[in-house]
Amino acid sequence: MLTELLAERMSISEAIGRIKERSGLTVLQTGRWNAVLEKVCAMAKEKDLDEDFITEIYTTIHRASMERQLGSSADRQKR
Repeated sequence: MLTELLAERMSISEAIGRIKERSGLTVLQTGRWNAVLEKVCAMAKEKDLDEDFITEIYTTIHRASMERQLGSSADRQKR
């Protein structure tokens, strides 16, 4: 189910946020994000899916993932 996959993604995002913080990396890795988006758009095209639709979905998931990463960092700072 999609909701289960999204919940798992958010959990992984929290872990990624902790790793990035310890490593001194920013939450947004522009080069990585651009590469992922390019790959996903190519896959969408192969599957005859609307690239704008897929881009919107992935961008929304990515934004939520970044917010979760930032949230995990902010929560630790409060402690």
